Amino acid sequence: MQSLARSIAPATLLTCLLNSTPASAQKLPHLDPVPVAPALAELDFRVDPNPPLVIHSSGCIATFDLDASQVVCIDPATGATHRFGRKGSGPGEFASADDLVQSPDGGLIAYEVLGNVRYTLISRDWTLGRIVRETHQFIGLYRPTRDSVLTIGGPQRRDLIAVSLKDGGTATQFSPTAPDSALFTGPNEYDFFGFWLVPLHRGGWDVVSAYQYRILHEDDHGKLLSTFGRNVPRELHNEREVNAWKAIMQRMNPNINLDRMIERFRKTPKGVIMPAPAEDGQDRLWVVTGRARADSTEVDVFDPRGAFLGTRRIPGDVHAFRVQGADLYALVEYLSGEHDGAQGVLHYRIR
Repeated sequence: MQSLARSIAPATLLTCLLNSTPASAQKLPHLDPVPVAPALAELDFRVDPNPPLVIHSSGCIATFDLDASQVVCIDPATGATHRFGRKGSGPGEFASADDLVQSPDGGLIAYEVLGNVRYTLISRDWTLGRIVRETHQFIGLYRPTRDSVLTIGGPQRRDLIAVSLKDGGTATQFSPTAPDSALFTGPNEYDFFGFWLVPLHRGGWDVVSAYQYRILHEDDHGKLLSTFGRNVPRELHNEREVNAWKAIMQRMNPNINLDRMIERFRKTPKGVIMPAPAEDGQDRLWVVTGRARADSTEVDVFDPRGAFLGTRRIPGDVHAFRVQGADLYALVEYLSGEHDGAQGVLHYRIR
């Protein structure tokens, strides 16, 4: 794979040049640690290995407590906590919350893809808004409006679908991984979990391959504008990492040949498995990579035009990752120190 491949129409290139900061002015940003409340520094509840993580309109950090089956939101400065829901299948109850997104009115939308297949709208004052049931299983929540939300699914399992938050009706937008996008070559057993979508502030999408470290930049209609990425050898340093990757692969597809997949994994460039990448307030893309060291995770940074700026490290094994403006939050499992083996949320200021 080429380390940096581009396919940009002249008009598109001119638009990028007019609207983006010149590449020569872009530098790898710094991450300054910001203290968080003890309730976030070490969570006293259990979250999924690939948990939802949302910066609520009030400033608290929301995720899902697996033990209590509740949406939990913790103020990073004071530790004040809001909780919503309980285990079950009735109104305001959850079997799981596989994704969370902030709604335009300042509340939250929780989506359950396993168990209860439905959307739960949580008001800004932490009361139940309404339940929207769905007959199809989708993945991810993107660009919510007052009346709808975008998600991934459909007959081909790759389509971007608009779901009505009034009656659950659906309408196909486009396929982010259409055959002409060249994201996948030939049959691929990871179609369902094989890519991440990043809605961009300036419009359009970045489609990130989880296994090839290839990033497609597309417009709002799914037209491919450019392709970029990195070609960095991947490493598995010890048996713990091998077993961790096997667990991830098994969870994604119980029927895969794990030994064959591990060999394939070793021979391909550094990939992006979990969590989804994020865009900061300067339109830079932050990509959590599959290359972890003994006590930290590598995060690659690209400028708005796809130029690689460099790599930063975040302590621990990063399970979830969100950026809002200049604030970066990472839900991690600590791999060393006083919190070794626990989960917590780290806060950084990007500069």
